[in-house]
Amino acid sequence: MSLFVTVDVVPPVVTFCPMDIVVNADPNLNGMFVNWMTPTAADNVELSPDVVITGGNPNTFFPVGVAIITYTFSDIFENTVDCVFMVEVVGDRNQPVITGCPNMPITAFTPLGVPRTVDWMVPTAVDTDGGPITTMSTHTPNESLFLPDTSTTVSYTFSDIFQNQATCDFSVVVIVDNQPPTVIGCPGPIIIDLDRGLTQFPAQWIAPTGTDNSNLPVTVELNGPSSGSLFSIGETLITYVITDTVGLQSLCVFTVTVNDVTPPQVINCPTAGFNVFTNDGPVSVDIPVLQVTDDTGLLPTLVSQNVPDQQIFPVGNTALSLTYTDGNGNFVTCQFSVLVQLDTTAPVVTCPDPIQVFVPEGMPSVVVNYADPMVSDDSGLMPMLVAAIGMPSGGLFPAGRQEVVAFQYADAAGNLGSCTLTITVTVDTTPPVVMSCEPTAMAFASATANQAVVTFPEPSATDNSGLDVTLSVDGIRSGSVFPVGDSSTIYTFTDSVGLRSFCLVTITVEVDSTPPTISGCSMDMTSLILNTEFGAEVIFDTPTATDNSMEMSILVLVSGVNANNIYPIGITDISYTFLDNYGNDATCQFSITVVQDVCNPSVCNINEICTSDGQTPPSAVCTPTALYTSDRSQSALQTLYYPWSMIACSRDNPSSRQQLYTAPNDKLPHRYPFNPWVERGK
Repeated sequence: MSLFVTVDVVPPVVTFCPMDIVVNADPNLNGMFVNWMTPTAADNVELSPDVVITGGNPNTFFPVGVAIITYTFSDIFENTVDCVFMVEVVGDRNQPVITGCPNMPITAFTPLGVPRTVDWMVPTAVDTDGGPITTMSTHTPNESLFLPDTSTTVSYTFSDIFQNQATCDFSVVVIVDNQPPTVIGCPGPIIIDLDRGLTQFPAQWIAPTGTDNSNLPVTVELNGPSSGSLFSIGETLITYVITDTVGLQSLCVFTVTVNDVTPPQVINCPTAGFNVFTNDGPVSVDIPVLQVTDDTGLLPTLVSQNVPDQQIFPVGNTALSLTYTDGNGNFVTCQFSVLVQLDTTAPVVTCPDPIQVFVPEGMPSVVVNYADPMVSDDSGLMPMLVAAIGMPSGGLFPAGRQEVVAFQYADAAGNLGSCTLTITVTVDTTPPVVMSCEPTAMAFASATANQAVVTFPEPSATDNSGLDVTLSVDGIRSGSVFPVGDSSTIYTFTDSVGLRSFCLVTITVEVDSTPPTISGCSMDMTSLILNTEFGAEVIFDTPTATDNSMEMSILVLVSGVNANNIYPIGITDISYTFLDNYGNDATCQFSITVVQDVCNPSVCNINEICTSDGQTPPSAVCTPTALYTSDRSQSALQTLYYPWSMIACSRDNPSSRQQLYTAPNDKLPHRYPFNPWVERGK
């Protein structure tokens, strides 16, 4: 048997090896966790070769930079093969982005020799990867001091975590400022003239502004009242102070002057003057102290006047004048006159008419009020009461006596006038006198109502005192509803002292069951008309009625009456019904018969007699008869009698008429006189 030994010199074969890996670093970590798929290898002898890893493991942190990752696969015969790839963690290569870096020098002003701080807006920066930024600067706003007349470079440096940097540089120039700000819109003097009644008034203006050579804002400070404030009389200084950034100032100064142009007022200037009277000579007139005021609240000063000493004025007219000033150049003058007239005529005094007061027996006295006398004077002024003798108005005057009150008045000139008033207090024992007292009143009621409204004259009364009496009523008054039967109403009249008189009225209400009484009711009527007519005019008297209640309000119901008084052939029933106020009625009934005469004009021949058959309606019946003899002599004339139904009757013309008949075979007519009037029914 042969034994063959084979030496393995074949290394493993890499079946998967990753490509180079490049990742961006986390800006907050300055590196990155990196992962990859594990490389694999196969061997011809064993299934899984051993592996050794150098440079880093998957899913571990790698700092910014390049790492070489090596996987070395070896079999049991120490044959090896490598899988090599690169892991690169790339950091941020971009500079921070700056915002707000001044592109012009920052200019500031300062007084000569005074360093100052300068304010500016601090620039900022951001990292494109969102990482933190570190800022460093050479100067700090509002803290660092800058010398006058110098230009200083201020630098800001911004760095990210990858040490990428960006710089902002600008200049700060400090200029010496010795020029104050310029005032714009400084108001001129304001002058206000006050209206009467005002001591203050608001002044309006537009506040000034200012500009500075530094082009920086200025401050405006007001010393004094602001626009719209109330200003009192006088001059007020207004000052605006405009200050620039280095403290240089300019002033805007103007005045607000409120002038008092209203003169004082005399409240009680007696412009109507004084009209006084005297009965002998000069007279003293009391001129009141004038009340003078001014809007300023200060008391005006009297500068001139011509009122005489002791205020004694002669008969006649004296003109007076008083002038006041408020001290502001305004004046007021009160002018009036004093007219003194000579008067020797006494005033006219008229007392009220004598007064008579009535009291009941037993009353010892009574309060009597009376009016003052009517007084007038030719001066037009009201005289003054100087004396009143007797009981005053509202006093107690004794019963059964007469008192006299005397009055005396004096006019402005001292002339006297008087009058007297007589007051009599009478004991009254006479009661009132009743008039028109009707002791009874009567009315009717229907059987269903059982009551009625009764109106009767109510009594009145007078009293010997001439005063009105008081009426009280016990019972139902006139014009009210009273029941059936007898009722009593008592009227009591009381005079001013309590004396009484009475009126008793008895009211009787009866049930009315009696119908009205009819007068002038016609009998039945018959009227005969011609055969050619179709109706007759029938005139009759209209019936009337009265009632036991003596009331005229009777209702009439009419039936069958024609307005034109024309009635047709046949029978027409006529009815008048009278109804009183209490439901009782009475009726008047009659008929009108219109009969047609069928034989007038006649429908028969000349040798026939026409009669009615008496039927309804009637018909004509013709009966032959001889109307004349063979002898035509006048002596042979015969008297012919015709039935009444042939005659055309007329009640309006009852005189004799002639009917003309013509006989046959005759050439001349023959007249037969007869009276055609026949009374109806005969």
